[in-house]
Amino acid sequence: LLYLGKYPVHVCPRCETAVAFNEIEYGKQKDLSVYIKFPLKERKNTSLIIFTTTPWTLPANTGVMVNPESIYQEIELSSGERWIITKDLVHKIMTILETGYTVVGEYKGKKMKGWEYTNPLSKNLKLEVKNAYKVVLSSRYVTTEDGTGLVHCAPGHGKEDFEVGRENGLDSPSPVNSSGILTEEAGKYSGKKAREVDSEIISDLEKDGSLIYKHLYEHDYPLCWRDKSPLLMISQPQWFLKISEIKEKLLKENEKTN
Repeated sequence: LLYLGKYPVHVCPRCETAVAFNEIEYGKQKDLSVYIKFPLKERKNTSLIIFTTTPWTLPANTGVMVNPESIYQEIELSSGERWIITKDLVHKIMTILETGYTVVGEYKGKKMKGWEYTNPLSKNLKLEVKNAYKVVLSSRYVTTEDGTGLVHCAPGHGKEDFEVGRENGLDSPSPVNSSGILTEEAGKYSGKKAREVDSEIISDLEKDGSLIYKHLYEHDYPLCWRDKSPLLMISQPQWFLKISEIKEKLLKENEKTN
């Protein structure tokens, strides 16, 4: 029943150990969050607009999650650029940006399934991915309450992302080691510390015109119970017990127990 698998877990970069879910503490933390353009491959001058509070995970992006039943709007700016954002948040985002727009299309998220896009950071990386950079559906993990209604998916850096990635066969790179240093796969960013590299990644996105907006975002962040270091979610080889194979037997035995 014992097998070696790869799964995203919380790791403390100072202790260089995985931290169990029940050992995690949470604290308020401010991070730079970003709104970014992911250009669509088959549609000229049209981009998916995604939001993330963890820019250091963008090199590991392999998908964009949308809610299949939510309504998305395609809007056109005066420059001729077209952006896709959930209908519920278009007005809020464009008000913040103080930018005029015209709605040129409207459709449900499920229409976007399989659309391919370009990760603007891919040219800086040494990652080899085969099944990546496409839109996938998730009614469970995509809300239209904040962000853009299009969720950056890095299966190597999140449990929800991993689950959706596995369902859709997405690659799950995790170019960060247990001390929080980006590996060779991260190309230009290799040798740099996760979270600290955020400023460089944001600067590169800004230079090539992919960054729309950035702002400080306060949120609950997982911390190590030993030294309060911010934890990183990274995929590493882990030993697992295949409980699924003995689940029915366990349940049957439990029926005998008072």
